[in-house]
Amino acid sequence: MLILWHVRHFGKKYGDQSCILRHDLTRMLKEKFRYTDGDISKILAKLQNDGFILRAAVSDKERMDLFRAPGDTRVVIINEKGNEKIEEFKCILRQHTQEWLSGELVTTRFAVQAVLPAVEKLAKWFVKRYEPENLSQYFNQPEGR
Repeated sequence: MLILWHVRHFGKKYGDQSCILRHDLTRMLKEKFRYTDGDISKILAKLQNDGFILRAAVSDKERMDLFRAPGDTRVVIINEKGNEKIEEFKCILRQHTQEWLSGELVTTRFAVQAVLPAVEKLAKWFVKRYEPENLSQYFNQPEGR
């Protein structure tokens, strides 16, 4: 789910889909989650076999148009089935939250509703911290910092 969300959230529009450079996705998974190249290849192969993504190469011109820099042209593209999987996951989370809340006392429901704005603010902060351009400040720091 993380990879699907990352491609959708940080990817560039490619037709009616989103794509991200394979290098950028690999770097994020290595830095943030300490995956190995082999782990990443296996995960991407599974996601492609399950029909959620497409691993492809764009032309040099497409790469420049999309990413404004030359380099490796390999991309990961989330397709309609991948986007549907994200929406399915979000629905499941909402459903479980509603089921949990419906079984709670009224005071608990009011308390949860009262803290929702703070939770949303925290979630936005986490997403901003997670953005690829912000990762370097949390990883690969010189020793002693």
